[in-house]
Amino acid sequence: MDAYEPKDLDRILLYFGPNSEELIAKELALVSDEACIYSLKCPQRGMPPDEECTGQLGSDCQ
Repeated sequence: MDAYEPKDLDRILLYFGPNSEELIAKELALVSDEACIYSLKCPQRGMPPDEECTGQLGSDCQ
């Protein structure tokens, strides 16, 4: 695993608990697969929502 290189659309879980398949499966189910929507890597799943303006200093945001 030391040579693993993450690729687009990978879902990665770092787990430091008991070696229980049931617990690991439960934690893995909590890993979101929505990042591809925000990175525009899976347009078939829809477009990300519009982000609200944060109004940082020097921006034209109101």
